[in-house]
Amino acid sequence: MDTNSLADTLLKRFDCLQEIVKQPAEKRTLVASLEMPRSTLDDVVRELEQQNLIEYQDGKWHPTTFGRLAYQSQKEHIEFLTDLEKSKSIIEPVDPNCPLSPEFIQSADVHEPHPNVAGDLMAVVIDEIQDSTEIRIATPRVVAGYHDQFYQSCISDEKDSIEIILPRKVYNWLSSEYPEDVKEISELSSLKILCAEIPFSFGLTIVDNMTAIVVVFAERGIFGLIINDTDSALDWANEVYAQIRENAIPITASEEVGQELSYSE
Repeated sequence: MDTNSLADTLLKRFDCLQEIVKQPAEKRTLVASLEMPRSTLDDVVRELEQQNLIEYQDGKWHPTTFGRLAYQSQKEHIEFLTDLEKSKSIIEPVDPNCPLSPEFIQSADVHEPHPNVAGDLMAVVIDEIQDSTEIRIATPRVVAGYHDQFYQSCISDEKDSIEIILPRKVYNWLSSEYPEDVKEISELSSLKILCAEIPFSFGLTIVDNMTAIVVVFAERGIFGLIINDTDSALDWANEVYAQIRENAIPITASEEVGQELSYSE
Protein backbone atom coordinates (compact mmCIF):
# COMPACT_ATOMS: atom_id res chain seq x y z
CA MET A 1 0.00 0.00 0.00
CA ASP A 2 1.20 3.51 -0.85
CA THR A 3 1.49 5.26 2.52
CA ASN A 4 1.48 8.69 0.87
CA SER A 5 -1.82 7.83 -0.79
CA LEU A 6 -3.23 6.59 2.53
CA ALA A 7 -2.12 9.74 4.33
CA ASP A 8 -3.72 11.87 1.62
CA THR A 9 -7.00 9.96 1.93
CA LEU A 10 -7.04 10.26 5.72
CA LEU A 11 -6.44 13.99 5.44
CA LYS A 12 -9.08 14.65 2.78
CA ARG A 13 -11.72 12.13 3.86
CA PHE A 14 -11.36 12.34 7.63
CA ASP A 15 -14.84 13.77 8.28
CA CYS A 16 -16.56 10.93 6.46
CA LEU A 17 -14.41 8.26 8.08
CA GLN A 18 -15.12 9.82 11.47
CA GLU A 19 -18.88 9.59 10.92
CA ILE A 20 -18.60 5.91 9.98
CA VAL A 21 -16.35 5.12 12.95
CA LYS A 22 -18.84 6.79 15.29
CA GLN A 23 -21.79 4.91 13.83
CA PRO A 24 -22.02 2.59 10.81
CA ALA A 25 -24.39 4.24 8.36
CA GLU A 26 -26.17 4.08 5.03
CA LYS A 27 -25.13 6.53 2.34
CA ARG A 28 -28.32 8.56 2.68
CA THR A 29 -27.56 9.07 6.38
CA LEU A 30 -24.02 10.19 5.54
CA VAL A 31 -25.31 12.59 2.90
CA ALA A 32 -27.45 14.28 5.55
CA SER A 33 -24.90 14.31 8.39
CA LEU A 34 -22.03 15.51 6.20
CA GLU A 35 -24.24 17.88 4.16
CA MET A 36 -22.61 16.48 1.04
CA PRO A 37 -24.10 15.80 -2.42
CA ARG A 38 -24.70 12.12 -3.14
CA SER A 39 -22.35 12.16 -6.13
CA THR A 40 -19.53 13.57 -4.02
CA LEU A 41 -20.19 11.08 -1.23
CA ASP A 42 -19.99 8.22 -3.73
CA ASP A 43 -16.45 9.33 -4.63
CA VAL A 44 -15.46 9.71 -0.97
CA VAL A 45 -16.81 6.30 0.04
CA ARG A 46 -15.17 4.66 -2.96
CA GLU A 47 -11.79 6.13 -2.00
CA LEU A 48 -12.13 5.03 1.63
CA GLU A 49 -13.09 1.54 0.51
CA GLN A 50 -10.14 1.32 -1.89
CA GLN A 51 -7.82 2.11 1.01
CA ASN A 52 -9.44 -0.70 3.06
CA LEU A 53 -10.64 1.84 5.63
CA ILE A 54 -14.34 0.95 5.37
CA GLU A 55 -16.44 -1.98 4.16
CA TYR A 56 -20.09 -2.57 3.26
CA GLN A 57 -22.04 -4.96 5.50
CA ASP A 58 -25.76 -5.47 6.12
CA GLY A 59 -26.76 -2.38 4.17
CA LYS A 60 -24.40 -0.02 5.99
CA TRP A 61 -20.81 1.20 5.76
CA HIS A 62 -18.61 0.05 8.64
CA PRO A 63 -14.99 0.85 9.56
CA THR A 64 -12.53 -2.00 9.11
CA THR A 65 -10.17 -2.75 11.98
CA PHE A 66 -7.46 -1.10 9.90
CA GLY A 67 -9.73 1.86 9.30
CA ARG A 68 -10.55 2.30 12.97
CA LEU A 69 -6.86 2.28 13.92
CA ALA A 70 -5.96 4.63 11.08
CA TYR A 71 -8.74 6.98 12.18
CA GLN A 72 -7.50 7.00 15.78
CA SER A 73 -3.96 7.74 14.66
CA GLN A 74 -5.10 10.59 12.44
CA LYS A 75 -7.35 11.98 15.19
CA GLU A 76 -4.43 12.05 17.64
CA HIS A 77 -2.26 13.72 15.01
CA ILE A 78 -4.87 16.43 14.44
CA GLU A 79 -5.25 16.97 18.19
CA PHE A 80 -1.47 17.32 18.55
CA LEU A 81 -1.29 19.85 15.72
CA THR A 82 -4.08 21.80 17.42
CA ASP A 83 -2.10 21.84 20.68
CA LEU A 84 1.07 22.77 18.81
CA GLU A 85 -0.66 25.67 17.09
CA LYS A 86 -1.99 26.82 20.47
CA SER A 87 1.55 26.93 21.90
CA LYS A 88 3.17 28.33 18.75
CA SER A 89 3.61 31.90 19.98
CA ILE A 90 5.12 30.76 23.27
CA ILE A 91 7.65 28.26 21.93
CA GLU A 92 8.76 30.59 19.15
CA PRO A 93 11.68 32.09 21.17
CA VAL A 94 12.91 28.66 22.33
CA ASP A 95 16.12 27.35 20.77
CA PRO A 96 15.22 24.92 17.93
CA ASN A 97 17.79 22.46 19.32
CA CYS A 98 16.22 22.38 22.78
CA PRO A 99 14.89 19.06 24.16
CA LEU A 100 11.26 20.21 24.24
CA SER A 101 9.23 17.23 23.05
CA PRO A 102 5.84 16.67 21.39
CA GLU A 103 4.75 14.68 24.47
CA PHE A 104 5.00 17.83 26.56
CA ILE A 105 3.07 19.99 24.11
CA GLN A 106 0.19 17.53 23.69
CA SER A 107 -2.77 18.25 26.02
CA ALA A 108 -0.86 21.07 27.73
CA ASP A 109 -2.31 24.27 29.17
CA VAL A 110 -0.73 27.36 27.66
CA HIS A 111 -0.49 30.70 29.47
CA GLU A 112 0.47 34.00 27.86
CA PRO A 113 1.07 37.21 29.81
CA HIS A 114 -1.78 39.64 30.24
CA PRO A 115 -0.87 42.91 28.49
CA ASN A 116 -2.07 45.00 31.43
CA VAL A 117 -1.13 42.82 34.42
CA ALA A 118 2.56 42.74 35.31
CA GLY A 119 3.77 39.52 36.89
CA ASP A 120 0.60 37.55 36.25
CA LEU A 121 2.50 34.50 34.95
CA MET A 122 4.70 34.33 38.02
CA ALA A 123 1.49 34.31 40.05
CA VAL A 124 0.42 31.23 38.07
CA VAL A 125 3.71 29.48 38.92
CA ILE A 126 3.42 30.41 42.60
CA ASP A 127 -0.15 29.12 42.66
CA GLU A 128 0.97 25.77 41.19
CA ILE A 129 3.64 25.23 43.86
CA GLN A 130 1.79 26.80 46.81
CA ASP A 131 0.27 23.63 48.27
CA SER A 132 2.86 21.15 47.04
CA THR A 133 5.22 19.06 49.18
CA GLU A 134 7.95 18.38 46.61
CA ILE A 135 9.36 20.83 44.08
CA ARG A 136 12.20 20.31 41.62
CA ILE A 137 13.44 23.19 39.49
CA ALA A 138 16.10 23.40 36.80
CA THR A 139 16.41 26.86 35.29
CA PRO A 140 19.03 28.84 33.39
CA ARG A 141 17.57 32.15 34.59
CA VAL A 142 15.62 33.70 37.42
CA VAL A 143 13.08 36.50 37.36
CA ALA A 144 14.44 39.28 39.54
CA GLY A 145 12.06 40.73 42.09
CA TYR A 146 10.04 37.57 42.71
CA HIS A 147 12.36 35.73 45.08
CA ASP A 148 10.35 36.90 48.11
CA GLN A 149 7.11 35.49 46.68
CA PHE A 150 8.91 32.22 46.01
CA TYR A 151 10.28 32.16 49.55
CA GLN A 152 6.88 32.82 51.08
CA SER A 153 5.34 30.02 49.03
CA CYS A 154 8.06 27.68 50.29
CA ILE A 155 7.52 28.43 53.98
CA SER A 156 3.75 28.93 53.97
CA ASP A 157 3.14 25.17 53.87
CA GLU A 158 5.17 22.19 55.02
CA LYS A 159 7.32 21.05 52.14
CA ASP A 160 9.31 17.84 52.30
CA SER A 161 11.74 18.68 49.53
CA ILE A 162 12.67 21.69 47.40
CA GLU A 163 15.53 21.21 44.96
CA ILE A 164 16.80 23.96 42.68
CA ILE A 165 19.46 23.60 40.00
CA LEU A 166 20.97 26.86 38.75
CA PRO A 167 23.98 27.85 36.68
CA ARG A 168 26.93 28.94 38.80
CA LYS A 169 26.85 32.53 37.56
CA VAL A 170 23.14 32.88 38.38
CA TYR A 171 23.63 31.77 41.98
CA ASN A 172 26.61 34.12 42.34
CA TRP A 173 24.52 37.01 41.07
CA LEU A 174 21.61 36.21 43.39
CA SER A 175 23.83 35.90 46.44
CA SER A 176 25.51 39.19 45.55
CA GLU A 177 22.33 41.15 44.84
CA TYR A 178 20.15 39.65 47.59
CA PRO A 179 22.57 38.24 50.19
CA GLU A 180 20.19 38.27 53.15
CA ASP A 181 17.29 36.80 51.22
CA VAL A 182 19.41 34.04 49.70
CA LYS A 183 20.89 33.27 53.11
CA GLU A 184 17.42 32.99 54.65
CA ILE A 185 16.16 30.77 51.84
CA SER A 186 19.29 28.61 51.99
CA GLU A 187 18.69 27.91 55.68
CA LEU A 188 15.44 26.08 54.97
CA SER A 189 16.02 22.46 55.96
CA SER A 190 13.90 21.23 53.09
CA LEU A 191 15.81 23.21 50.46
CA LYS A 192 18.77 21.98 48.44
CA ILE A 193 20.51 24.19 45.90
CA LEU A 194 22.76 22.69 43.25
CA CYS A 195 24.74 24.22 40.43
CA ALA A 196 25.07 22.93 36.88
CA GLU A 197 25.05 24.21 33.35
CA ILE A 198 21.51 24.23 31.95
CA PRO A 199 21.76 23.36 28.24
CA PHE A 200 18.45 24.93 27.26
CA SER A 201 16.84 28.35 27.52
CA PHE A 202 13.62 27.49 29.36
CA GLY A 203 12.98 26.75 33.02
CA LEU A 204 11.59 23.39 34.12
CA THR A 205 9.61 22.83 37.32
CA ILE A 206 8.19 19.50 38.49
CA VAL A 207 5.56 19.75 41.24
CA ASP A 208 4.86 16.66 43.38
CA ASN A 209 5.69 14.56 40.33
CA MET A 210 2.15 15.38 39.22
CA THR A 211 2.57 18.57 37.19
CA ALA A 212 5.40 19.87 35.03
CA ILE A 213 5.87 23.51 34.06
CA VAL A 214 8.01 24.90 31.27
CA VAL A 215 8.81 28.59 31.73
CA VAL A 216 9.79 30.44 28.56
CA PHE A 217 11.66 33.61 29.44
CA ALA A 218 11.39 37.01 27.81
CA GLU A 219 14.21 39.54 27.83
CA ARG A 220 12.62 40.76 31.04
CA GLY A 221 10.19 38.51 32.89
CA ILE A 222 8.28 35.53 31.54
CA PHE A 223 7.22 35.15 27.92
CA GLY A 224 4.86 32.25 28.54
CA LEU A 225 4.10 29.03 30.42
CA ILE A 226 3.31 25.51 29.28
CA ILE A 227 1.80 23.33 32.02
CA ASN A 228 1.12 19.62 31.63
CA ASP A 229 0.09 16.81 34.00
CA THR A 230 -0.09 13.86 31.60
CA ASP A 231 2.02 10.77 32.27
CA SER A 232 3.99 11.18 29.04
CA ALA A 233 4.75 14.83 29.82
CA LEU A 234 5.96 13.93 33.31
CA ASP A 235 8.11 11.12 31.91
CA TRP A 236 9.78 13.64 29.62
CA ALA A 237 10.22 16.21 32.41
CA ASN A 238 11.72 13.65 34.80
CA GLU A 239 14.14 12.43 32.15
CA VAL A 240 15.33 15.95 31.31
CA TYR A 241 15.68 16.85 34.99
CA ALA A 242 17.62 13.66 35.77
CA GLN A 243 20.09 14.42 32.98
CA ILE A 244 20.78 17.87 34.44
CA ARG A 245 20.99 16.64 38.01
CA GLU A 246 23.51 13.94 37.12
CA ASN A 247 26.25 16.57 36.81
CA ALA A 248 24.91 19.06 39.37
CA ILE A 249 27.05 19.91 42.39
CA PRO A 250 25.47 20.87 45.76
CA ILE A 251 26.46 24.10 47.45
CA THR A 252 28.16 23.50 50.80
CA ALA A 253 26.13 24.30 53.88
CA SER A 254 29.05 26.34 55.25
CA GLU A 255 29.29 28.61 52.25
CA GLU A 256 29.05 32.29 53.08
CA VAL A 257 26.63 34.06 50.79
CA GLY A 258 28.31 36.71 48.66
CA GLN A 259 31.70 35.03 48.58
CA GLU A 260 33.13 32.76 45.88
CA LEU A 261 30.99 29.71 45.32
CA SER A 262 32.25 26.48 46.84
CA TYR A 263 30.95 22.97 46.28
CA SER A 264 30.69 19.65 48.03
CA GLU A 265 31.36 16.47 46.06
